[in-house]
Amino acid sequence: MLNLPEPDRDQLPRSPLELVVCQVRFESIVGISETARGLAFYEALGGRDGQYRNLIQAQSQALNVTFAPGASPTFAQPQSLSGWQLKSADENWEVELMPDHLGLETKAYSTWQDFRDRFSAALDALSEIVGPTLEHRIGLRYIDRIADLEIASPAGWTPYIAPELLGSVAHPTLGGAILTQQQQVLIDLGDDARCRFAHGLLKADNGQLHYFLDYDMHREGGRAFDRQAIMSKLDEFNTDALKLFQASATDALLATFTHTWKSLLRSQVQAMGPLLIGPIREHSTSEQMDPAQPVGGSLREHSTLLEVGQAARRERTFRSRAYGQFIELAQWLERSRAETADLLEIGRTTPSAWEREGREPQPRHARRLYQTHALLDSLISRQGSAETHRWLHAGSPSPLELIAGGRLDLAEDRAHSLIYGHPAGATGAIDALRAADPAEVPLASTGRPVRRRKVTARTSRRTST
Repeated sequence: MLNLPEPDRDQLPRSPLELVVCQVRFESIVGISETARGLAFYEALGGRDGQYRNLIQAQSQALNVTFAPGASPTFAQPQSLSGWQLKSADENWEVELMPDHLGLETKAYSTWQDFRDRFSAALDALSEIVGPTLEHRIGLRYIDRIADLEIASPAGWTPYIAPELLGSVAHPTLGGAILTQQQQVLIDLGDDARCRFAHGLLKADNGQLHYFLDYDMHREGGRAFDRQAIMSKLDEFNTDALKLFQASATDALLATFTHTWKSLLRSQVQAMGPLLIGPIREHSTSEQMDPAQPVGGSLREHSTLLEVGQAARRERTFRSRAYGQFIELAQWLERSRAETADLLEIGRTTPSAWEREGREPQPRHARRLYQTHALLDSLISRQGSAETHRWLHAGSPSPLELIAGGRLDLAEDRAHSLIYGHPAGATGAIDALRAADPAEVPLASTGRPVRRRKVTARTSRRTST
């Protein structure tokens, strides 16, 4: 049975969600196709003044297959079913009422509460107008498609997807030769519920590799049709989907869904070459490091974008990605490891434990670390190390004081114009940011309602929920 920690329910500003579907199947009720019932259902959901202005008569076919021991499957003549589809004006939401099921699907998911309220209203109308008595199956499905990381090879997904899921793709020797990979597993959720979890690579028309995560939670088996029990089970499915998403994604992947400006900046800067970030000193876990000493050299030694870019290309290996970013952050801030730990409000020996044990931090620690790293990463990429250092200490309170006080949001607001400004001598891809108004940056039409572990950028990742 699934046993995962409670999920982080903070909402993601961006989301990889492509489609969310909820469905309850019941005994066949032919009368659903009657115009009077279709209109009554439509009016119960608000009619022309409601959320689904368009009412369409729908047709589908059901194919019945019978399996018997020692015999080949037998196929019955397909049955034509008639029902109703209710669509929103923008066609991003659709309610389907057919003789044997009620469904709700959307390409514009925002929050679970919004989706739940919509399905609950449709279920109320179904119970009142149709009155099914037998539940055959209920299901809730979330389909994520991660498509904006510009990854061209399967091995490129290793920083973003849990290594246990990537399998051979993460293999140090075989990974580079793998062209594609998809997997499907069935997970026991307990209480007769299951999750069919499919995931893998999808090749886009531009040659880039996308990654999909498909969580199909469901319960089968005949039982009394109980509206309250159905909604309660769907709440559980929502939580299960969120847990599974957070278990599937690394903090680096979650980070890509946190700041839209960060993603825009990254995609533009990549056209100029490697991500322009500060240097980081390599060391082994056995090396003795004085936590009272600053890590690496002064930021002022790397005052030009070219120097920073060259430093960024140096090979870096750490067992814990969080530890690598912690060391890098300490160097950018020109602070000792102990001072950097105090700034992030974590124990002074905690980062060393991340590296020693090869693990990642708890969400409450990861969030602040990755948000701070993402902010400085973008500023240094945009204006260089020396200017970023001066900016950190300018004003009262200074951005560094805001960060230390836990007001990273205010520091990010103050950095906004710098990130979207036009540095002297910068041309090419960065020019695209000059006119970019963050309010006009198009977001995905589907926003995950909650942040599966609220953390911000490590390097760059499919919310659920």
